[in-house]
Amino acid sequence: MAYTVPNPLPLANRLRTIAREEGTRAALGRVANYGRIRLAQTTVGKAVGFGTAARSIYALGPTWQHLARSGVFFGSQGSAQQRHLAVIAEASLPQCTRYRVEQMSGLARACGMGFAAADHRDEAESLTALQMASHVMLYRLEPGARTWMYLYEARRLGLPVLYDLDDPLFSVPAITGSQVSLPEILTRHFADAAPGILAVMGACDAISVSTPALVEAVRAFLPRPVFLRRNYADADMLAGLPGAAPVAGGPGLTLALASGSDGRLGDLEVARPALERFLAADSGRRLMLIGHGLDHHAGLDPSLVRQIIPVPFQDYPLYLAQLAEADAVLVPLADDPFNLCKSAVRAFDAAAAGRPVIASPFGDLPAAVRHGKTGWLAETEAEWDAAFDALAARADRGRELGRAAHAELHREWSDPASARITDAGLREWLVS
Repeated sequence: MAYTVPNPLPLANRLRTIAREEGTRAALGRVANYGRIRLAQTTVGKAVGFGTAARSIYALGPTWQHLARSGVFFGSQGSAQQRHLAVIAEASLPQCTRYRVEQMSGLARACGMGFAAADHRDEAESLTALQMASHVMLYRLEPGARTWMYLYEARRLGLPVLYDLDDPLFSVPAITGSQVSLPEILTRHFADAAPGILAVMGACDAISVSTPALVEAVRAFLPRPVFLRRNYADADMLAGLPGAAPVAGGPGLTLALASGSDGRLGDLEVARPALERFLAADSGRRLMLIGHGLDHHAGLDPSLVRQIIPVPFQDYPLYLAQLAEADAVLVPLADDPFNLCKSAVRAFDAAAAGRPVIASPFGDLPAAVRHGKTGWLAETEAEWDAAFDALAARADRGRELGRAAHAELHREWSDPASARITDAGLREWLVS
């Protein structure tokens, strides 16, 4: 089932829905609280004058005081018919926002819910979304004045709260056990932040995560319901590719390697010897390096530099067009606790472009790649050599597996409410 990601439901439409289902008085009460939120954010924030963090602490102070003195501090939970999910998200990472926030709208719609999303840094929009909600999801929020304010307001309104994340950011063992080449200062930062993230998760009613391994990692830390919500093939993936000029290269086979974060050299190391041999065997073979996080030649042998093509990330349709210029897409992963929680989004991207992957068998990749049918899984150096040999054995081999991967993406990975993608328990949580 494909869908188009909707814009957040306009406030006026939402209020009309509340008036119809709960009565005009309830709708007017939401409007009044919305006005208090806006007023508190502007007037109190300016009066305090301590910057954004201080404004967060005091943004709802006058509203809460007024409601408490009026005897109406605790809000109505609304009617069972009126279900609306508000997502408050850490939205600074486009790919994460796409898969964990925008794709959540597809599941909400499939469950008959309204949907609105706000960046957690926009306090007025986030607080307004809470006034209109029956359920709340916090995506990747860290502890801080804003987060605690949103949680407190959700509790005041009697709203069930779900915490969502797609990396084991709460797990010190996973962070310190990662083999990616992050600077030590970043590793220390993530490890220091982990207990706070776990505390926010513990303040929520339930957790949703992107892979089965991440489900188990959360269960080892928290006595909360934990649901699987895999990433899936959304409308943009399934819409087809725009026209694009071919990437400059030679007549031989082309590989693509995409990186969206720093320090991926540790992952590439698992495929490096076989990749260097593959490129060195034919000067017409090319490697596209898409994105960032690797230097201009990925640390490969300097003699191969002329066969390496750095390509910047662009928007998603053009990124798919870049992948379509390759014969196969590489997804190497080091065998470490962090990568064991990785989703299969790189394989989905490749399949959307009609291309197979050659991937490490870690994280959720084995669930999305059928070895020798829709791509290749390779762990050892000999297995990487064998995968490259299989790709090169026949000129159209990559295209053949890519077509199979594309068909399977449509058939198996496009319905956000399917049992493969979303736990029944999460669907039940959303409609309760």
